[in-house]
This record gives sequence, C-alpha cells and structure tokens, in this order.
Amino acid sequence: RVDLSYTDGLWNALRLAEAVAHTHGRGVVHTGIDPYNVVYPGTTMADRPAPLLTNVGLLDAVRSFREPSDYLDPRFAAPEYFDRKYGTVDHSTDVYHLGAVLYYLVTGRAPFRGTYEEVRTGVLSARPPPPSEVNPEVPSWVDELVAKATAKQKLTRYEAVTDLVADLNRELGDDA
Repeated sequence: RVDLSYTDGLWNALRLAEAVAHTHGRGVVHTGIDPYNVVYPGTTMADRPAPLLTNVGLLDAVRSFREPSDYLDPRFAAPEYFDRKYGTVDHSTDVYHLGAVLYYLVTGRAPFRGTYEEVRTGVLSARPPPPSEVNPEVPSWVDELVAKATAKQKLTRYEAVTDLVADLNRELGDDA
C-alpha cells in the first residue's frame, strides 16, 4: 500500500511517464510497468527523489519463455496480456500500465482486486471505480486521464506516452 497524498502521487506518475517517454523515444518499450518496478534512489523520500523504473524491456524477452503473470502483477496488466484480440504488447501497453500505476499512486490500491480470475475478468470487461470515488480528494480530471490511459481498446488510449505527459503537465501546472 502506498501512502502518498494524491498530489505526490501525481508528481510521481508524471516522473514515471517522462521516463517511459524517454525510453519510447529511443525505441525501447518497458512492457511490464507495475509498482514493483518502481524504485527510489537514496535512503529516504525526504528529498523527493524522482522514481526510477527497473527491468526496462525485460518482460518482453521473458514472455518468450515464461508466463508474463509470473513477472507482472495482473492487477496492473493491460487487456492484451490476457487476450490477443486486444492486440499485441507494445508501446500502448506501457500507456495502460502507467494509467494503472497512476490509479494506485492516487488511491492507494490497484484498479482491480480479487483472485487472478476476478482480476482478469475485470481487466477484460469492467471499469474500476473512478479514482475520485476511492479517494474523494482526487480531482475529476484525474478520473478522465486514468480512464483514457486504461481504455480497453488501444485506439481509445493515449496515442503516445508523450500525450499523457502533456496532459499531466497541463493539469498540474506549477505543481509539476
């Protein structure tokens, strides 16, 4: 469980999205973003260090030999991990993962909960409660941003992580 204010959660989400935009700009897709792949340098969070992503691109290689759910928390997995009718795992998958991690950072919980099958069913056919219903301090624009990032169909997600970064920057303004 994460214990951040929603504003700190948004700040962290923006830093993660910027990091992913940087990797995408170099042709590298993470393919496995979840809270367990987010680390913080140093020994304390008092200096507000920017989060770092680990295992960049690793899950894509592992997928050839192992079940991805062994390495990616299914509560943060995109629909295409569970059903190929949603397409292949690619840069758009990272957008979904960032939206799910953003949800976690502002609410303190994963978008979907339950058994593996309950989570899988939720990811494929349900919408989690909007973040503002889980944490009333979260503004409604976050609900819209998360819904767009975690859309089931890739064509309705953000086209690129840079678009997600732009929306976060626009909404956060001086707080970014």
